[in-house]
Amino acid sequence: MLKDQLMGRFFLTNNEDVFETAKEVNLNAGFEENGVISEPTVKGAIYDKRVKSVDNFRELEDGREVAAVGAPLATGEFGVGPVADLYQTAGDLSDHDEELFGHYALIENDGGSVRVRVDPLGTYSVYYHATDSEFFVSNSLDLIARCTDNISVDRNGLLENMLFLTNLSNMTPFEDVYKLDGATVLSLEDTLSTENVGVRSQTISYDSFDDAVEKYAARINEVMSDVAKSNCNIGLTLTGGSDSRTLLAGLFANDVRPTVMCGRGHTPFDASDRDLEINMMIADKYSLDQYSINWNHDPLSVDDESREENFQRYGFHYTYRGGSANVFEELEGGISPYPDVMMLGYGTQFTNSNPWNKFDEQSEYNIQALIDDLANFDLSVVDNEEGFREYLADAILSRNDINVGETMTGSELLNTHYKLRNYSPGRFVTFLNEFTYLFSPLLTLHLQEPLYNFPSEFRSEQRFQLEVISYLQDELLDIPLHSGNRVANDPAKSKQLIDKFNLGEWIKQVPTPLEYLIRYGYYHATGKIQYKDDIMGHYSDEERDRINDFYESKIEDLDVSLNLNLPESKPNVIMNNLYLTLYGIERLTDERNGDKVE
Repeated sequence: MLKDQLMGRFFLTNNEDVFETAKEVNLNAGFEENGVISEPTVKGAIYDKRVKSVDNFRELEDGREVAAVGAPLATGEFGVGPVADLYQTAGDLSDHDEELFGHYALIENDGGSVRVRVDPLGTYSVYYHATDSEFFVSNSLDLIARCTDNISVDRNGLLENMLFLTNLSNMTPFEDVYKLDGATVLSLEDTLSTENVGVRSQTISYDSFDDAVEKYAARINEVMSDVAKSNCNIGLTLTGGSDSRTLLAGLFANDVRPTVMCGRGHTPFDASDRDLEINMMIADKYSLDQYSINWNHDPLSVDDESREENFQRYGFHYTYRGGSANVFEELEGGISPYPDVMMLGYGTQFTNSNPWNKFDEQSEYNIQALIDDLANFDLSVVDNEEGFREYLADAILSRNDINVGETMTGSELLNTHYKLRNYSPGRFVTFLNEFTYLFSPLLTLHLQEPLYNFPSEFRSEQRFQLEVISYLQDELLDIPLHSGNRVANDPAKSKQLIDKFNLGEWIKQVPTPLEYLIRYGYYHATGKIQYKDDIMGHYSDEERDRINDFYESKIEDLDVSLNLNLPESKPNVIMNNLYLTLYGIERLTDERNGDKVE
């Protein structure tokens, strides 16, 4: 029986001992339990969001119970209310995609079985592990790894996490632990089973460029109208870029006046001075509340003790924004006023022509071209490259939410590229939803899929996105844009773009060591990564050797052979990227060996 109303984390299992262990781990992580699931074959617990208390449970008239985790939005309401209404009227959510926005996991309990599904893009992370007799499901990867017996590190899953900006497969660094995609439903009874339910298309038919702009702007209005009706206090992270400006235009078009927030501090993850200048310029012009999030952080201050504390509390998200104590304090309630809904411009590239200009949309390509396009490093560094490529290809082809074959057109390749890229920002969508509602509208199927089908000429020089902003709130383009995308030079609009601050160049000037400046924080600070051979080129040979030895010893300790053929002339950037995962796995290994971390 589900009890109480609040949910920031959850887990489900059929093992009584694992149930008790998971409750202890969540208690140590600072979560407050607010209810339990207790059926003959399924047990679990639900926990408050860390800051904002929200209603996430409903009992339906027919006796079923529905819970929602994350940030579902429909009919002018965030939370479980509109979800329950859809279940009540439709019986299930097989046709929910057109009506429900956001990032979420939905749990339905009919007393005999429990069903779990996530949003159509799979941006809200839910993981599962199952054997013939036991299962464990949670929105916390480290919780599964800590609480489930016989979990081992999967070599291919670990390599995939190291070498790509996103997850091509549903695999994780742990063997037989998978990430749930948006086309699959989990059914829990005596055992765990999966069902492919598909995803309804959300494309837009259009007759011309202007028609596409008008219809896409109407989509944004549809979403923002629901945000407006919720009467929630909105905190929009507003940089100088075009994505957050698009969201602001949609909010303004629906008479929503958000607090505009911008991260500031002495840290590699700092927004540039130009971002803050534009943020405050907009706040001043429109008399909006403005809040500068305290990102002050000395990277060298993150020692083993602080990493340990952060990992205990936040799991694999423990190095968010470099592991800054100030950032965690802000997220834990320091932001004032604390928003009911945090809104971000996360999403795949909105309308930029790159990489659309790399492939002919009508030509035919092999699936390996897609893999190479998404790889962050030359895959020749991997021992048995051919076998690793086969693993990746099979993993992509077996996904329920990706419909491609061994060969595909350039258009299909590009669409699949962007669908797979949704996984990376989704990691932090899930983490930030532990604190309050976190909503990134451009990272929803409703606003994402239409972009896949617009031709590359629409995307050139940000033409489409700028016209959408103009359609929604034209005067917002009177304020300069500061973007990492290509310069928008449409002479019909008087606007200027300033080259975005180069974080990679800044990092080169940071003193060693950089072990904890890993991919996750770096990626989400910039929206993209362009790793160069010389990103750690300022290290001496002695320092490089020390860093290489540091990571390689961790892999040896874990008894995981990666057999990477890294040229001696290159720094071990790959190892640097995965410190988060290795450190976390090391902690879990210590615990499994009986060395419990208090």
